[in-house]
Amino acid sequence: MAYQITAPHNLILYAAWGCPFSHRPLAALHLLALDSVVPVLFVEDIKREDGWRFATPDPVFGTRTLRDLYDIAAPGQDLRPSVPVLIERGRKRIVSTESLDIMRFFSTGFAGAMPVPLDLCPTDRRAEIATITAFLHDRVTRAVYRVGLARDQHVYETQCRALFAAFDQLEETLTTRIFLLGDTLSEADLVLFPTLARFDAIYGPLFRCSIARIADYPALSSYLKRCLAIPSLAASFSLEHARTNYYRSIIHRPDGAFEINPSGIIPL
Repeated sequence: MAYQITAPHNLILYAAWGCPFSHRPLAALHLLALDSVVPVLFVEDIKREDGWRFATPDPVFGTRTLRDLYDIAAPGQDLRPSVPVLIERGRKRIVSTESLDIMRFFSTGFAGAMPVPLDLCPTDRRAEIATITAFLHDRVTRAVYRVGLARDQHVYETQCRALFAAFDQLEETLTTRIFLLGDTLSEADLVLFPTLARFDAIYGPLFRCSIARIADYPALSSYLKRCLAIPSLAASFSLEHARTNYYRSIIHRPDGAFEINPSGIIPL
C-alpha cells in the first residue's frame, strides 16, 4: 500500500458510529492520538433506503448523501457507497475505502510520515497479524452478517454454529494471552474489538447470534473489559449510536434493501 498524499492534515475520514468496519481505523486514530490530525465526519446513525446521509452538507463536496459524494469523487467507477472512506480534501479524491488498508495507513503514522506512540504492526510480526486478521475478518466480523441476513433455516444454523466455533477458538487463545498477540495491542485487536463491543447488545438479539453471549465466555469477556478500560479505545465506540444504527436502519444486500427490524423499536 503506497498512498500518494500531499500531507496527512489534508485527510478526512468518513465513518459511521455503528459500522464495525469504520471502527477499525477510528480505533487506530484514537489509540495513536492522530484524531487531532485527521478529522472524522460521521454519517447519520440511521441508514435509509438511499444509503448513508449527512446531517449537513459534507465540507469537501457539499453533498447530502454518501452516494452523491462517491459520484463526484469517483465518477464512472463502480464503487458501492460505503464507509469508511478516506478522502484527500485538497485534491477532492478518494484515497481508500478498505478498512484494513486505512487502519494500516494510520497505524504506521501515515506510512512513516509521522511518529506514533504505539507500534500496532511490528514488522517482524506482520505475517502473524495478517493471519489472525484474515481469520477475524471472515470468521467473526463478516460472519455475524451471514448469520443475521440468512433467509434459510439450514444456512442460518450452519453459519451460526461456524461463528461460535470461531469464538471457541478465540476463547482458548485469550485464556493465556492478554491481547491477541500477547502483552500488547496490535491491529488484530482493532479487528476483533468492534464486533465484541456490539455483540451482546446487537448481534445476539437482532441477528439471532443466539448460542451464547460474549458475557458467557470468561476469557473473551475479560478481554473486552480490558479493551474498554483503555480510555482512547473506549472513546472510539458509542453503543448508543451503534444500537440506533442497527435497530432503525435499512439493510442493503446485493438483492436489494430491507428492514431487519421493521418496528424500529430499540430494546431496553
